[in-house]
Formats: sequence, structure tokens, C-alpha cells
Amino acid sequence: MDRSAMDTIYITGLRLDALIGVYAWERQGRQPLRLDLELQLQAGEALSDGASQAALDYAHVVAEVRAFADERSDALLETFAEALCARLFERLPAASITLRIDKPQAALLLGCEHVGLVIRRQRAA
Repeated sequence: MDRSAMDTIYITGLRLDALIGVYAWERQGRQPLRLDLELQLQAGEALSDGASQAALDYAHVVAEVRAFADERSDALLETFAEALCARLFERLPAASITLRIDKPQAALLLGCEHVGLVIRRQRAA
């Protein structure tokens, strides 16, 4: 098996609400976020039930992300993103994660289309 062969599972435009932000107005309630998520998986490796890792249950991934957002109260988007990647590495067989988070309310207030963050992380060896 080619250990460099990777499959990518993606979820784009996932909308959720989170308590996040530095400013007092951001801390008054939950605000919408939009996430794009890519999970790279080793191609062809089987899970314990015989299914391929590339057959991750999208609903399970979305549920993990939503549950995570419901539990958090971060000042910085960077802290939220780092912790989300760590949680996904704990619970999913991803080799790497690319996460894009868009803050639509902040973009609206700034008069631009999008503001946010993109991070890419590798599973620790």
C-alpha cells in the first residue's frame, strides 16, 4: 500500500452559532460562523469494522463540530480553531485537517464579504 496516498473528505458551508469574540458586543450572545473542513485520510486503510477510513460518516463529523461549538466560549477565533482541530484528531482518523472559519457578522460590520481564518494541521507523530 502506498503510504503517501491520501483521500480528502470535505464539508463546506457548515453553519453554526458560537460564543466567540474579544469585543463586549460579541460576548452578548452566540454569533454565526461558517466552516469549511477538509480531512485527509490515509487511502485504503480499513477501520476496525472493515470500512475504509474514506467512508467517514459526514453526519458524525458535523455532530462533533456542532457539539464542540456548543461547549466553547473563546475570545479568539484562533483558539477555537486550534482546539477544534485537536478534538477532531482525538476522535477521527484524520492525518491532516484544513479548517476555514468565516465570521459573517464581523464581515458585515467591516463592509467586506468575508473575514476569518484558515489553519492547516498535521496529526502529531
